[in-house]
Amino acid sequence: EICRAQIWQWIHHSAKLVEGPTITRKLFRSMLREETGRITEEIGSRVYRTSNYKGAEELLDKLTTSDRFPEFMTLKAYDHLA
Repeated sequence: EICRAQIWQWIHHSAKLVEGPTITRKLFRSMLREETGRITEEIGSRVYRTSNYKGAEELLDKLTTSDRFPEFMTLKAYDHLA
């Protein structure tokens, strides 16, 4: 909950990484794809596809890149669980 709020703030306030680039939606999505690629390699593509990792990736993307800050992650996540 705190991490996704921090990412949202970084994106919407144009924070910069120590290495220099500004954190944008595009940069965040690139990093998210990179991390999900690592997860897929670690657990295998079959497990990735049959689990809810893709749903979690989509939810994190939506929560961190939306124009308005979603107050509670749990309300959005519940739609994926129910």
